Amino acid sequence: MGNISVHHPPGFWWLVDTPPAKLDNTAGIYTVNREQTKLVIEYFQEVKQLANFPPFVQELGKRDKEFYDAVTKVIEVATKPGAVDEKTKVFISLALDAYIGSERGVMVLANRARELGATEEEINEVLRIPYYVAGSRPLITGNNAFPKKE
Repeated sequence: MGNISVHHPPGFWWLVDTPPAKLDNTAGIYTVNREQTKLVIEYFQEVKQLANFPPFVQELGKRDKEFYDAVTKVIEVATKPGAVDEKTKVFISLALDAYIGSERGVMVLANRARELGATEEEINEVLRIPYYVAGSRPLITGNNAFPKKE
């Protein structure tokens, strides 16, 4: 049986504490035998899934696997494609993060909205909603959606 080379992008391992124990790492290329292939596939699937969740959910996964599984299931159900398109779901999340004062969440979600084609005008309008509902705190937090120009 031959070996299989598995490549990962630069900086990939920052997502996890350590690569799989039985893998030989040389400049981002892992050579594994066929018996290790299943381990590698499962590992990369787990890392890919973990990377899709916010850092606080990733931390939960390290200490409480059972609850992590429940929380990530809710996230997956709430964000999966359905009657509401992905950009609208990101807009809703953006407004809610501005409402609760999550500066990092606002930055991440505004950037995700941009990736989905949102304009600066759309993001501005979305950030008006939590202000209308809750007052000035979301306005202050919402400023984090826009990179500082110096």
